[in-house]
Amino acid sequence: MRTLTRPDLPKVYGMRAALLTAIAISGVAVPAAAAAAPTRPDGTYTGGRGRIALTVSGRSIDLLAIDFRCGETRGATSVNTIPIKRVRGRWRFSIRTFGLATYDDEHPDENARVTVSGTFSRSGKSVVGRYRIRSPYCGGTGEVQWRAAH
Repeated sequence: MRTLTRPDLPKVYGMRAALLTAIAISGVAVPAAAAAAPTRPDGTYTGGRGRIALTVSGRSIDLLAIDFRCGETRGATSVNTIPIKRVRGRWRFSIRTFGLATYDDEHPDENARVTVSGTFSRSGKSVVGRYRIRSPYCGGTGEVQWRAAH
């Protein structure tokens, strides 16, 4: 059995195959793929009824602030300089770190374990994600899903 090579294609399939081969080799379809590339996020995103805010510039989140429920009161924490990476065609981030937690009921500030991840939309205008905060005073928030927009 003989394997077909590029010079054999026009003989076997006629001019249509030759034209399709020429288009594929010339790269005419490449601009369409480049146009579908996701937009890099930039600016300030807020969401969750004002309970989460992100400030993005370049390839990192400069500041991520979270207001979370803590029993009868509320707590707040923030994380600085979270890198964002392009993975599977989307801008994404994930970090597990410690942040200072403050509380509305005047309880002393303390370190809290913060886990945050998210994915920006292809247009770069919104972001969805999850966070989990665990502190000695509150215990854990469990996994909380959130959404923020430009």
